[in-house]
Amino acid sequence: MFYAIFTIHILICLVIIGIVLVQQGKGAEAGAVFGSSSDSVLGAGSGASFITKFTTSMAIAFMVTSILLVKVYSGHQETRMASDTDVLEGSIVNQAEEAKVETETEAVAEEVAETVETVKEEVAETAEVAKGKVAEAAETVQDEVAKKVEATKEEMTEEATEGTK
Repeated sequence: MFYAIFTIHILICLVIIGIVLVQQGKGAEAGAVFGSSSDSVLGAGSGASFITKFTTSMAIAFMVTSILLVKVYSGHQETRMASDTDVLEGSIVNQAEEAKVETETEAVAEEVAETVETVKEEVAETAEVAKGKVAEAAETVQDEVAKKVEATKEEMTEEATEGTK
C-alpha cells in the first residue's frame, strides 16, 4: 500500500513540474500590468483554462497523497517494529548464512580433532621417553647401590681381618 501511494505521489510530482514549466507566466505580456491580459492579476478575470484547472487538481492530489503517505508510513513503521519475526527466515540469504556457519563449525571441529590426536601422540611419546629415562635412572641407582654395598663389604672384611690380627 505504501509503495503504491508513493509511486502515485512521485508521478504527480513529475506531472506538476512538467505543467508548471509548460505554462506561460501571468506577467509575461507587457499589457498585463495595465489589465489587458486575459489572465491578468489586476484586470478582469476570465474563465480558467484547462491547464490551470489541471494544475490545481494535481496540486490537490499532491496534498492528498502527502497526507496519505504520512498516515500509511506511520502504520507501516509500527507494524515493522512490533514484528518479532525474522524477515529473512527461510530465504536463500539466510540459508546461505546457516550453511556458512555449519561449514565453519565443521572445519573448526576437524581442526580440534586433529589437534587432540597430535597431543595424544606427543603425550604417548613423552611417556615412553620418561619410562626409558626412569628405567635408566633405576639401573644407575641399582649399580651405585651395588657398588657401595660391595665397597662396604670389603671395608668390613678388611676391618674384621685387621681386628683378628
